[in-house]
Amino acid sequence: MVPLNYSSGRLFCKFSILLLSIFLLFWIFLEKQQLSVKTEDLQVQLRFANEHISSLSAQINVISKHKDRIEALFAKEKERCNESINQQSKRISLLQIENVRLNDLMENISRQKAS
Repeated sequence: MVPLNYSSGRLFCKFSILLLSIFLLFWIFLEKQQLSVKTEDLQVQLRFANEHISSLSAQINVISKHKDRIEALFAKEKERCNESINQQSKRISLLQIENVRLNDLMENISRQKAS
């Protein structure tokens, strides 16, 4: 083993620093590549998420239109049912009046037969 003198020690330090710098640059380059790949993956995921959100938004709009249509049909059907109930109530009242009149008529006939 040869003892190191001052100039060879400095040269060794410079060479070590150069090797360390090259290693660090290579490591930084690899990290940058990995970050670039991760960034691309995140961009793809973000694009997919945005497309999914757009699809969901369109579905919500369709559902909202159907909901409005169903509510309008429900209101019409409710109105029609109320009208039908009112007509049936009037008919029941008329039938009750007719029933009372027929009962009175039957009583009169029964009285006339009895006398």
